[in-house]
Amino acid sequence: MKVSVANEETLTPIFEFEDGLTTLNAIAFSPDGTKLAVLTGPDFRVYDIGTGLRIDLITIADDIGTSFAFSPDGDQVYIGTLSGKIDLIDLILVPPMTEPTEAQQ
Repeated sequence: MKVSVANEETLTPIFEFEDGLTTLNAIAFSPDGTKLAVLTGPDFRVYDIGTGLRIDLITIADDIGTSFAFSPDGDQVYIGTLSGKIDLIDLILVPPMTEPTEAQQ
């Protein structure tokens, strides 16, 4: 599955990735518009729109994410799960990936 983000006026792709995605449960921009977050089953992924690199990968233990929402400042994310739990992830406290990975194009 390929995800594309395009310029709204020209429809020119700004950012495209596959990154091994087979399912897509939810997708949203961070409040400041610099990141794109994707929820795919148990994995919550964050991509930098400017570079196209994946900067965070968080796996929800023993559950499947069904939806998520950023806090207004973008520092936290609330992930709703199939079991009915809501997980709170503090993106400031989660260490960034040591080597951002390029999404498969």
